[in-house]
Amino acid sequence: MTEPPNMPLEMFVHESGKRLTVALDGTRRLDAGWREETLQTMRGIRGTAELSNLPHISQLSAAMETLLFRMQSMSVTPDEACLEVLNSGLTGLQEMFDDPALGALMPIDGTLSAIAATVERITPPAPILDNLHRYPQAVARAVSQGLNFFLIDLPLSGDAAARRATLSALLNNLLVIGELIDADPPLEADQTVGRHFTADRARLLLATVLQKELLLGLTTLSEERIRDVPIPEDLKTAVLEEAQNDLLEAARLGEAEERMRQEHFERMEQERLAREAEAREMAAQEAEARERAAQEAEAREKAAREEEAREKAARDAREKAAQDAREKAAQDAREKAAREAEAKERAAREEKSRAADKKRHRMMILSGTLAAGIAVALYVLTEPKNPPPLSSVGNKQQTTASAAPTPPTPLPQVAPVTPPPAPVASEPKPPEPKPESPPMASPAPQPEPPPVVAPPAPEPIPEIGNQPEPVRVVVENAPVTSSPLAPFADLLKPMKRLKGTPYERIVPPKGRTTRGDMLFYRTPDGHIIFSIVTLLDHTAIRADDSFTISAHNLAELRLVFQVNPNEAYLFEFNTVGRVVVPTAFWDPFARISQKAVSISRVMKTEQGVFHLRDLAAYKINNILKILEKTK
Repeated sequence: MTEPPNMPLEMFVHESGKRLTVALDGTRRLDAGWREETLQTMRGIRGTAELSNLPHISQLSAAMETLLFRMQSMSVTPDEACLEVLNSGLTGLQEMFDDPALGALMPIDGTLSAIAATVERITPPAPILDNLHRYPQAVARAVSQGLNFFLIDLPLSGDAAARRATLSALLNNLLVIGELIDADPPLEADQTVGRHFTADRARLLLATVLQKELLLGLTTLSEERIRDVPIPEDLKTAVLEEAQNDLLEAARLGEAEERMRQEHFERMEQERLAREAEAREMAAQEAEARERAAQEAEAREKAAREEEAREKAARDAREKAAQDAREKAAQDAREKAAREAEAKERAAREEKSRAADKKRHRMMILSGTLAAGIAVALYVLTEPKNPPPLSSVGNKQQTTASAAPTPPTPLPQVAPVTPPPAPVASEPKPPEPKPESPPMASPAPQPEPPPVVAPPAPEPIPEIGNQPEPVRVVVENAPVTSSPLAPFADLLKPMKRLKGTPYERIVPPKGRTTRGDMLFYRTPDGHIIFSIVTLLDHTAIRADDSFTISAHNLAELRLVFQVNPNEAYLFEFNTVGRVVVPTAFWDPFARISQKAVSISRVMKTEQGVFHLRDLAAYKINNILKILEKTK
């Protein structure tokens, strides 16, 4: 995932916070090397704060650096008051790093005044440079060589490196035209500016053969910055007397002194060249360190992008597997429904065919019975007068010849006809109309049975109208409409909002004056990042409950996208408080729902239902406006 543009600042804040914790622990233990470690920490914080345009942090860390350097250079053992000032300064820096944007609003004047007072208390009084009685040998040389004394007051500005560079440049010019007698603050043993020099003002006592006008032209300083220091008469008289006594010896030593002066100038030049080489080496090391830090940041960003790509690939694979499973399940369900519909249709056709066969069978029986009854009636109507008695109403009659003496020829036997139990003249009830099944598939035509002339035996006629109603098969072929959120069905959960008892407000942690908020931005591939990193350590409060958002309980939170009254898509936050919402989900959801996205806490899960308590909600329209601005 793409990191925000202020990632280097976040790294600086994180690393500085850890180093300040170690420094505070060192002031409590006072173990060996604690001053040097704390001094290095203050230097690193000051330099990075100046580059990051954090003036309050730079100012306070510079004051702490001055105090620690003065303690180290003078081997001062801190007393209780000094330790209290140190702890106050380190604590103030920690509070600034908790929220760098609010560092400029924190009052630090009192802390700076306490540090300055402590520095002044442990610093010995500055030497009085214009008191030439403190420098008898320099006065003797000046009288014998005709030198003049000048007190130079040089103000210094800029950061510590700029101040050292300005003073070093002036010293290089002065040592060519004269001798540096003393300096306040003190310089190194070889009259050079050390890397621990941080003063904003330097006072120099110079002995030179030049007059003030030439000295002003060579140094380009204003006239009020250079003051003549006259040699007292008593010192001048004493020097002259001593000079007369040592005149011969001075003559002998003049040549040696000249050689020493020449050697001194050569040594100064070599030292200057060495300092320049050291400065170039330090600049190269700093450039290498910056390049190494940039490479490490690029490597971390690349690793983050690769991790995001792996997560996206795994998520896409899971989504594709879930989509394939859903499609296979839907295909199996459609095939099963088609098989069941075909089986029901086939059963309905068979049932219809059997009902038609039974109907035709009953009609044929009824037709045969009616024909037999009509035949019997016709026979009775055409019977001669005084016929021999019949054995039964339906038996066949035997006839005799009218006058022939031969025995009567028997008539052919007719099968007895059993009359139907119901009156023949009565009309049967018409069968009730049966519902037709939907035209799924045209059944094959059934062959007609051969006509039956005379059934072998009459069957009882079933009562018409008491047959079971055939089952109607209804097959719905309505097309299945697929929702654009269907690929995310595994995130759709039944839920119940605790609407009457939400969290009433979210307050920042102790020591902060402003509250964080959820962040929204798009990744280069179009996905939406919802981040609550600025809400970590905040506390959600209601009447009888509170909940502190931290990295340990992010699993209790969900990003809730509600679509139905009792259903919502629930996204979980990762270990750094972020949710990556795919654009395939966000775009259709933003069109479908115009309500809000909420941060909710899962209070309990009961029978698969998530009971949620809301912490904060954000309108869809507002999120869209923010995303539009951050394109």
